[in-house]
Amino acid sequence: MRVDVLGKTLSLPQRCTCCGRTHSSDIPAAAGRNAGVKVLDSQAAAWRFPVCTQCLRHTTTWQSAARLASSIRFGGLGLAFVIVILGGFVALVLGVAMAFTLSALARHLRLREARRQCHPECAWAGPPVFYLGLSDDVVQSFEFAQLGYAADFMRLNLKKLIYLSSEALRLVQPDLDREAAQEAERQAIAHERMRIAAAEEAERKAIERERVRIAAEVAHDNNVYQKCIARIDTAKGPAGRRSAVEAGLRSLRQDHMRQQLMLEASRFEVSAAIAKAEGLKSSAAKLRTLSEALEAVRNDAVPDHLQVELIRSLETAIAKIEDEKNSIDMV
Repeated sequence: MRVDVLGKTLSLPQRCTCCGRTHSSDIPAAAGRNAGVKVLDSQAAAWRFPVCTQCLRHTTTWQSAARLASSIRFGGLGLAFVIVILGGFVALVLGVAMAFTLSALARHLRLREARRQCHPECAWAGPPVFYLGLSDDVVQSFEFAQLGYAADFMRLNLKKLIYLSSEALRLVQPDLDREAAQEAERQAIAHERMRIAAAEEAERKAIERERVRIAAEVAHDNNVYQKCIARIDTAKGPAGRRSAVEAGLRSLRQDHMRQQLMLEASRFEVSAAIAKAEGLKSSAAKLRTLSEALEAVRNDAVPDHLQVELIRSLETAIAKIEDEKNSIDMV
């Protein structure tokens, strides 16, 4: 069976190329013909295939038959020319006939010996593989005597096969189908990995964008908060403080910073109310001022649990004034 493969590096089944049994040696490929072009022995010998001892013996015997026949033929022809010089034309004809007869007989006996050395599993008595040469500088061509070895050779070099005959295709079609399925699965896995990697990269970029956004938002709010607190601190009266707070609430982007600003504003108002009450003379005026401040704190947008200290300080100040008033009334 002829097999054409791409590339100069190939995998060889590690068993006898002729009989398929365990190999113990190797043998060079025989030179064959490819499209009428004879391959040089040196080119074929570059490819060595595994063989067992018995197959090496009968292959060597088979190949020696041609060399022996040629030697006898050319030796006989030389002798015939000597005879013609001595004995004439009839002697030449007889000498040539004898040379070719002896050559054919020697070749026949040697080939028969090679066949006798074979065992039942051998593909044939001659070379188990022929090298047919290199085409287009990339395509290596081989001719295998044993169908099973050819099939295994094709399976090992499945991705490098080219110009498959119908018989070769029949042998490796299941393997080609399996390889196609595996390749499709590999591509699907690679595609899924790429999809996951792309999704992870998109998520990473989204997280980074969010981190940058939050960092910018925090920096912006801290700046706004500090400026607003400074305005509240320097404001003259409740209207100025309220204006500063409203401007800050419009500029702040984070809810907790808005809540913190309102809490700080409440502290300023409570401090201002306590300071104002201390400057009043009548207990009623003091109580009214502090009560209004307490009511404002309890009704603002800041949760009461964040203003516990403010509420407690106002309640303490109110209780103290009430105690003082009660003491004066008793006197």
